[in-house]
Amino acid sequence: MKQKNKINKDKIINLTLVSDSSEYDRMFRETIQGAVNAMQPEFKKETNNISVKLCKRQESKSNNKLFRNVDHETNVLAFPTLNDDFSLSNYLGDILICVPVVIEEAEKFCITAKSRMAHMVIHGCLHLIGYDHQTDDQAGTMELKEINILERMEFSNPYLID
Repeated sequence: MKQKNKINKDKIINLTLVSDSSEYDRMFRETIQGAVNAMQPEFKKETNNISVKLCKRQESKSNNKLFRNVDHETNVLAFPTLNDDFSLSNYLGDILICVPVVIEEAEKFCITAKSRMAHMVIHGCLHLIGYDHQTDDQAGTMELKEINILERMEFSNPYLID
């Protein structure tokens, strides 16, 4: 039997979930909250505020173009707080997830949409707290974190998919 990670009741995670569609909200609210909760041991502050927006292809594409100069939609974008004098205290940042891309990838990889969504939330959260995958070493570290956190949620290793 897998051992569930203990939740630290002293740590508070405030999730703001915004969605382009009530259907997206119904499909994924519980999974997103579960993924954020599974991230709890990774957060360094006692209070962590995160915003997740579920969007459609056009919003993902326009934000990917604007912020990364890549002219197509993507599964997840993360926008960490700048931690400057104008940033809200304990606000980690925003995550934008393109639901149609997540569903399409889930079908392609023969996994559930909830598993893929959990992976994208965790991936985005890791970016918010400073992880990246620009080098092979960074990617390996980030992937191992993702695998371990997904395992806490009883989802399989997403990197074993062909």
